[in-house]
Amino acid sequence: MALNGNELLASPDRPPEQRFDGSYPASLVTFHAPLVSHLHARSQLFSSYTEFHIGLRTRLMPTIARSGPSSYGALRVTGLHLRVPSGFSEYSSLRGRFIKLLERADLAKLPVLVSNADHAHDLHWMRMFPDLQFQGDVLSPPLGADSLRALLALSGDNWRNFRVGSRYPPRG
Repeated sequence: MALNGNELLASPDRPPEQRFDGSYPASLVTFHAPLVSHLHARSQLFSSYTEFHIGLRTRLMPTIARSGPSSYGALRVTGLHLRVPSGFSEYSSLRGRFIKLLERADLAKLPVLVSNADHAHDLHWMRMFPDLQFQGDVLSPPLGADSLRALLALSGDNWRNFRVGSRYPPRG
């Protein structure tokens, strides 16, 4: 992977006949990295919260080297990602540590992504924190064939344009 301006190139070192021609805007790609001090000066604030498996969310940003733009770029920390223990909202000690963790993230101005919101009770409890982002099974349950067929039918012949939560038919 290499950086060309603000575009990530998938396989720049391969011969042209084996190269994947696609590129993707680097600003839309987030990497998860371990919690290390050389990526963020305040990472030590979070090292004692091992039960939450904290890591850094980073993006590859363009940089300038002596001879011009670097194809390697630099990692910029854009937030934290963490995994909450299953059922943690039922234990006051874990809830208290979670709140302290969020306070420290706010102090460091790092948005938080909870990447395993797998239980409805935990998700419901975490909803009181307005700036949290969530990923997990409880947010994306399996969709059966009948439900998928019904969703796609809502948009008629324009099923590729269907967007959940958008107005249909779109105002033109």
